[in-house]
Amino acid sequence: MRRSFATPRIALVAAIASTFPSSQAHAQTGSRPRTSELDRRSVAALEHEWLAHLRDSATLERILAPDFVHAVEPGWFLTKRQHIAWNVRHPLPPNHQAHFERLQVQLYGDAAVASGIVASGIVASSDRAGHVARSLFTDVFAFRNGRWQAVHAQETSLPPDSSPEPRAP
Repeated sequence: MRRSFATPRIALVAAIASTFPSSQAHAQTGSRPRTSELDRRSVAALEHEWLAHLRDSATLERILAPDFVHAVEPGWFLTKRQHIAWNVRHPLPPNHQAHFERLQVQLYGDAAVASGIVASGIVASSDRAGHVARSLFTDVFAFRNGRWQAVHAQETSLPPDSSPEPRAP
């Protein structure tokens, strides 16, 4: 009886393929086993996408969970619908830019907390050139139905003279 090498070859190819980093799409659909590193990268990628598309309703619809809550000043709690509606009604100028000064992701099983500092402002504008607003944020994500989604967000405005790194007392 001839022995088939197909099964060991398939297993070897699958083992080799599993060692390569997977794309966010794979992590989001759950088609590959989850790892802490993959989960951290997936949540960080969602944070970057969210920051790059703050006013895009389709992107927000996908990133935010149905039960998403956004705590905002002066003490309101916006639902997903309210958050998206407000963002779409208040477009940013084309010369607005935002970036993370700091971003860290901590995992707790099927929950993740992303926190950091965002700097944003108007670039190359004669009236407000160089104005940068900074905010400290915490976003909470849940892994549901094979993908990560934001379930809670909160920001705190930082004073203009605050340092991105803690100072020794």
